[in-house]
Amino acid sequence: MRLDAIQTRLADLWLKHTDAHSYHTITRKIGITPYQLQKKLDLIAEEVNSALQKHNISFIIKKRVKSIYSIWRKIQKLKVNFNQVHDLFAIRVIIQDIGPASLQEEKIICWKILSVLTTLYKPVHTIMRDWVSTPKENGYESLHLIFESHEHGKLEVQIRTQRMDDIAEYGKAAHWKYKWNKG
Repeated sequence: MRLDAIQTRLADLWLKHTDAHSYHTITRKIGITPYQLQKKLDLIAEEVNSALQKHNISFIIKKRVKSIYSIWRKIQKLKVNFNQVHDLFAIRVIIQDIGPASLQEEKIICWKILSVLTTLYKPVHTIMRDWVSTPKENGYESLHLIFESHEHGKLEVQIRTQRMDDIAEYGKAAHWKYKWNKG
C-alpha cells in the first residue's frame, strides 16, 4: 500500500473516531461506497480516454476519489455545505509528447482538450479556474473545471501539459510544499 493511501485511511479513521456524526453524515450524503465511487471514476476515465484518442492526442489520465476526511476538511475550511463540494472525484488529463512547444501552443492544446470534454459532459460555467492563461504567482498552470455528467454526477477535471504537471508536482507550485510550509 502506498504511503499516501495509508495517510488517507488514517485520516478517515481519525475523523470516524473523533467526530463520528460528521463522518457518518458525509458518508450518508455520498450515498455510495468509495469502491463504487472508484468504479464510476473508472467509467468516466474510459469515456474521456476514448474521446481524446480520436483526436490523436498523447496523454495520461490520473484519477482520484476524495476521502471522507478531505471532504470534511474542505467543508470546515471553506465553511460550505456538502452540496458545494463538487470534487468528490476528479481526473487530471496530462498532455504528453508535444515536444518543444511554445507556451501559446501549450495553451491551445489545453483548450482543445476542454473543447473535446464539452462534447461529453456539460460544463458548470460558474466553476472554472484558468491558470493556463494567467498562471498563479508560484508558477502553477492548469485548467480546472467542473462538469455535470448525466450518469455520474459532478466531476472535477484538471487539464495541463507534462511541463505544467512537473511544476505542480515537483516545482515551486508543488501541493505538498505549500501545505507543508503552512505549518
